Amino acid sequence: MTLPAGPPPGALGLGRVGTVECFDPERGLGVVREEASGASFPFHCTEIADGSRQVAARTRVVFQLGARARGRIEARALVPVGPPPASAGPLPAAESGAGGVR
Repeated sequence: MTLPAGPPPGALGLGRVGTVECFDPERGLGVVREEASGASFPFHCTEIADGSRQVAARTRVVFQLGARARGRIEARALVPVGPPPASAGPLPAAESGAGGVR
């Protein structure tokens, strides 16, 4: 399996750079959109490196990609590097993960 191309390893010290699109704290599932490619990748709260198990939408993160047992690519080792903008307001429906995280 080939992982999508991204910025060179080490961008911001860790890997790929992206923004959390949405996060469901009840299920512990979220989606991060990579800045370089625009591709979206799911993640589980156990992949948040600081151990907080929660992250706000629009938080800027660095992360790595990995494949799950069934071959689906997911974001791993998420490290928040910036808070969501204070004036961000709600995400538009197209970006908010409307319909739930899968």
